[in-house]
Amino acid sequence: MKQFTINSNNFENCQPYLAYENDKYLVMRNADIVRCFEIEDMPQIFSSSNKEIFNQHDAWVKALNCLPVYTVVHKQDVFTEGKFVDSVTEKMPFLRRMSASYFNGKKYIKHRCYIYIIKSSKKQSRSNTVSSFLSKKMLLPPESYDMASLGKFDDAVAQFCHILEQSDFKLRELNEDELFGAGNKFGLIEKYLSLNFTEENEVLSDILFDSGVQVGDNHISCFCATNLKELPDEVYPALRNERLSTDVSEVANCFVSDLCMGLGFNHIYNQFFFIIDNKETFAQLEKDGKKMESFSAISRENSINKAYNDAFLDEAHAGGKKAIYFSFNITTWDTYKNKLLAKNSQIASALALLGLETNKVEGVLPQIFWAGLPGNAGTYPSEFKLLTFIPHACCFINFESNYRNLVGADKNGIKLTDRQFGVPVLVDVSNYPMECGLIDNKNKFILGSSGSGKSFFTNAMVSQKWMCGDHIVIVDVGDSYQTLCNLIKEETKGEDGVYFTYKDDSPVEFNPFYVEDYLYTEEKIMNLCTLIQVLWKTPSESFNNNEVTQLRTGMQMYIDKLVADRNIRPCFNTFYEFMREEFKNYIIKEKVRIENFDIDNFLQVLKPYYMGGTYDYLLNSEANVDLLKKRFVVFELDNIKDNKVLFPVVTLIIMDTFISKMRLVPANERKMMLIEEAWKAISQAGMAEFIKYLYKTVRKHNGEVAVVTQEPDDLMDNPIVKDAIINSADVKILLDLSKFTNRFDKIKSALALSDKDAALALSVNKIVKPPYKEVFISFNGKFSSVYRVETSWAEALSFTSKKEEKAEIYSLKEKTGSMRKGILEYIRKRVQK
Repeated sequence: MKQFTINSNNFENCQPYLAYENDKYLVMRNADIVRCFEIEDMPQIFSSSNKEIFNQHDAWVKALNCLPVYTVVHKQDVFTEGKFVDSVTEKMPFLRRMSASYFNGKKYIKHRCYIYIIKSSKKQSRSNTVSSFLSKKMLLPPESYDMASLGKFDDAVAQFCHILEQSDFKLRELNEDELFGAGNKFGLIEKYLSLNFTEENEVLSDILFDSGVQVGDNHISCFCATNLKELPDEVYPALRNERLSTDVSEVANCFVSDLCMGLGFNHIYNQFFFIIDNKETFAQLEKDGKKMESFSAISRENSINKAYNDAFLDEAHAGGKKAIYFSFNITTWDTYKNKLLAKNSQIASALALLGLETNKVEGVLPQIFWAGLPGNAGTYPSEFKLLTFIPHACCFINFESNYRNLVGADKNGIKLTDRQFGVPVLVDVSNYPMECGLIDNKNKFILGSSGSGKSFFTNAMVSQKWMCGDHIVIVDVGDSYQTLCNLIKEETKGEDGVYFTYKDDSPVEFNPFYVEDYLYTEEKIMNLCTLIQVLWKTPSESFNNNEVTQLRTGMQMYIDKLVADRNIRPCFNTFYEFMREEFKNYIIKEKVRIENFDIDNFLQVLKPYYMGGTYDYLLNSEANVDLLKKRFVVFELDNIKDNKVLFPVVTLIIMDTFISKMRLVPANERKMMLIEEAWKAISQAGMAEFIKYLYKTVRKHNGEVAVVTQEPDDLMDNPIVKDAIINSADVKILLDLSKFTNRFDKIKSALALSDKDAALALSVNKIVKPPYKEVFISFNGKFSSVYRVETSWAEALSFTSKKEEKAEIYSLKEKTGSMRKGILEYIRKRVQK
């Protein structure tokens, strides 16, 4: 390689920029014209299937194919060390404040991706290390350009962007201020020249090329392929992630993932693509092949190279493939040389794992660093350009990025964390995916085996939804939400956080017959009929059509009487009396046969719920449960979970009460009903229509229903669950299902999961260490990902279901007089130990 000298230390003499024209063209001094973009949305790491990465690869192949000859595409992935920052104020809710304090300062790698599309020239494409601006005393005049070709270039760029945007890459064109800076704020060019992408302490430093490259106090190293022999024999767009895959599923990463998000320090991964004239290139290869053949007798190497040359040309002509010059390099830096050496070792290891023998660049590092300037890829040394086919070159593109927030303009979402660094990510599991068209309803189905962290996740979800202003009603078995409810009650000074527990001496009372405005809708009447059916017959007994018809007739007659005479108090007592007297006379008059409707049996079975009966309190409450202004209400039914009479009835009434709340709470306020294992009691014959109605109605009133279970067999064996619940829930939330790997196919079928979603679901908890757990979330199969459920210690204690922890916390609560103080005191004691 020829030696060179750098003749000037004056930046003005060697900087490559001439002007910024027409609000989009970056004009270089060598007459290259550049369009600059930032990719704002890229697929999240650990969230793609093999097929998706191949599709993204194919999109890049198509995008590059549409560009004119002598176009240069420079994709620059910048990875910088950062710290998570969140504001902490005393006015914040207790749990939110504890969370912000916990995550503040957490380290992670931030990724920004830029694309520079350059309209270059034939002459410029032949530039080498000697012809670099850095080695010349004065610039040569630019080659003449046909300005009419600028319009064709713009059309090609538009097509290029459109193709990428169809494959989950969202491009945004950079403006002049973003490139050159504005005021005291650095632009992208200054950030690169100072190697400072943090937007803090922005000061330009000297750049020294005496031995390698040094920017200010930062020493730089660069790894770059110099010939095709350094590359592996086979390359692929995607590689199987062994840590996340199983025998029956596969999660993939892009081929160069270990060189990008896999390196946990400051570095830049550059990818260069040089569109060439294939006809001219192939003609030159034919010519070179003949020379090799003529010298083959002198050197066996010429004969071998001739064979490679012929094989390349045969594949190009037979497959109609387009050739391209490409290159890639990894640049890193550090202020301490010993730390830089450690980084170099990590890069070398990552390259070796991919089968790459790329070495660290020494003598020509200044030219490579300078060519990495935004828009300056046209000056990239030709000695480092590798000739291959476009699909092969695109295998070296990075397709992955950080996790990103999935929220709308209101910024409301559940605070989860990414899988790699445990950094907070806001995920709106309701409104935003609905607005984006990912889901048609907000209903959720949550499945996780025992010990998977199911209750912990649902606590985290409802607590943050409550802090975002949602109304939450929970039907629970097991006191999972008791601590959170007490915290909310304390936080709101008793204005919110209502906890109902069914006790023999103080049972929960309802009046499902009461409607404030006396407007009994068809759905309300149907709900009342469903309730009476549950009271009348056991799950093993079936209803015939005549019984259903007569019950519906009797209920309508009773409602008509209530509306006509409002002096009658709507309740079960007056309904029972109506059926015993007026409707019985109607049955006799109409000569309804006993096998079609046994009125005496009906009255006998329902008598315990009538005045003086065992359960006369249950359906005759004189005061409706006040849910309207309470945004966090928990019904704890553990004491009656084994009561086959009360449990399904009480659960059903609570659901009906929630429907009434939905109708009265303003439509712009979000509502959620969470049904834990209590759903089993209502998933029986005769309940399907009510459940369908609940899901249908909640959607119309800005609401949602979330059903939680831990038994996969319930999915496959209960048609009501599958048809009325699962199929009506567009948001599927799955926790650790590793216990069911051998029968996961049945779960996959019941939930209608795609191959990708199934693979991601089975990858849950494979890369986290206790006490952290992960959760898989899918929005109707259109977007899915796995998140870590990581919280502050205070939140973890608020969500815990461990009895020993709860006992000690409640003991400290009694001593301190405050749930918050009890939790903080518990933490203090544990820290001291």
